[in-house]
Amino acid sequence: MNGATNGIGGAAGGSNGIGAGMGPMNAGQQMDVSFLWQKVLELSEVLRENRERTRGVVEGAEELAVSVSSLHTVTG
Repeated sequence: MNGATNGIGGAAGGSNGIGAGMGPMNAGQQMDVSFLWQKVLELSEVLRENRERTRGVVEGAEELAVSVSSLHTVTG
């Protein structure tokens, strides 16, 4: 072996493969990543709330359809 790789992440110099060749993030990049991650978490929460609301609307529509169907059967 000629020392070109260290077997961890495949790069020389002790890189662990995370961001290999890029070096550590500067403060601005870390703030951007943190901001984006926060937005991902916020949007995940919005999606969860929308799913709950949609489930409620669908259940209400199904109940209404059953009521109309039974009403139609009784009066029809």
